[in-house]
Amino acid sequence: DAVAVDPLYVKSPDAIAEHGRQEIELVAAKMAKLTDVYDWTFYGSVEGHRAGRLEALQRFIDDYSSSEGAARYHTASLPSLPFQAQSFDLVMCSHFLFLYEEQFDYTFHLAALRELLRVCKQGGEVRVYPLLNFRTVEYTRLQDLIVELEKEGFSVQRREASLPFLPNSHQFLSIKKDPSA
Repeated sequence: DAVAVDPLYVKSPDAIAEHGRQEIELVAAKMAKLTDVYDWTFYGSVEGHRAGRLEALQRFIDDYSSSEGAARYHTASLPSLPFQAQSFDLVMCSHFLFLYEEQFDYTFHLAALRELLRVCKQGGEVRVYPLLNFRTVEYTRLQDLIVELEKEGFSVQRREASLPFLPNSHQFLSIKKDPSA
C-alpha cells in the first residue's frame, strides 16, 4: 500500500489535471530547446517523455478520483506530515527537497528530513531524489545534512539511481533507521 502527500491535493481532480497538463506542456517546450542536456535512453525523445507524463497524469487522476483514492492522497506539506510516528517502511521524497535550495533554507531541509524520518519505521528507509538544485548542481549543504543525520544515529548513503535522466542526477540519498534504536 502506498500513500502520497502534496499541498496540491486540496484541489479538485479537474483542477489538478489542468495544472498537470499545463506543466507537462511547459516542461516539454523547455526540453525541446535543451535536448542535448538530457539522457534520452529511457524516454527516447521529448515527445516520448511528454506522452509518458500525460499517461501517468491520467492514471493518477483516475486513482485520485476513485473511492479508494481518498485514503491514499493527503493534503499536507513538509515539514509537517499528518501521520503517526513510525507509520511507513519506506518514505520517498521525489523532486522537492534540494531542488528548491533557493526557496528553502538549510533549517527547512533538516526539519523536513527529520519529519520524513519520524514517520519512517525503525529498520526502514527514507529516500530523496535528486540530490540537485535547479542549477543541476548538488545541493550545497548536502554534506552538512549528512553529518548532522549521522550524528543523530542514522545511516546515510549516496546510492546510484536507475534513471539518471537529469544532468548529474545519478544518485539518491538513502537514510536508514537502525532497527534496534
